[in-house]
Amino acid sequence: MAPIFLGGLGGVRDTVIAGNLFDQSKNGVWLSADTSGTIIRGNLFTNLQAGTLGGISADASVGPTIATDNVFASAEAVPAMRFLGGSNHVVAGNTALLPGQSLIFKGFNSSVTNNVFTETANPGSGVIRLEGATTMGNLVAGNRLSSLDSFAIYLLNGAAVNTVTNNTILRGTIEVNVSAGPGNVVGPN
Repeated sequence: MAPIFLGGLGGVRDTVIAGNLFDQSKNGVWLSADTSGTIIRGNLFTNLQAGTLGGISADASVGPTIATDNVFASAEAVPAMRFLGGSNHVVAGNTALLPGQSLIFKGFNSSVTNNVFTETANPGSGVIRLEGATTMGNLVAGNRLSSLDSFAIYLLNGAAVNTVTNNTILRGTIEVNVSAGPGNVVGPN
């Protein structure tokens, strides 16, 4: 399927994207320009292309988005999902088998729960990566993560007041970098 882009002046509201196959797609689903209320559910993203935004990409101006029960599988080092801002996102029940990051997250008051993410190559970047000064008040819980000798969960660059608990780390570590902000709670995992 060709990529889906939602955005424009005034934004797009309350859209459901479900049951699609995105094979060899450059950008999968791209949300931009005040888009909100989007539900992305039960899609399959395969053979994502290098040098792209990844499977699901939500720009900083995007409002609440729900990404559930999606599957990502690729040999290229592209993220399964990128949330670059906004609040009240729900990322739950997704599965990713990728050589790089499964989730890059810069947002607040959101939840990342019950996902299965496995890094197959390119260790060091973090399977779940929370970063940025506006990344706060998030819950990362109940995920099953495997990293190649690197960070299963990585908090950095001002990420503060986030809770990381009840995750199963099959391989890798949880890293709270010195650049992370205060008040992060990690454990038990």
